[in-house]
Amino acid sequence: SGITNATLVKFNNDILAVVKETVDGQGATTLTDADFITVSDAILA
Repeated sequence: SGITNATLVKFNNDILAVVKETVDGQGATTLTDADFITVSDAILA
């Protein structure tokens, strides 16, 4: 249809992900806190 349906996930200025099919009819993301996990600093180091 030519319409983009994705949520851009960013941290500071870095793009972490583009998640397709996550926008509702009003243009808002359908992602919630439950869609994400928390990792410790040690894992990221």
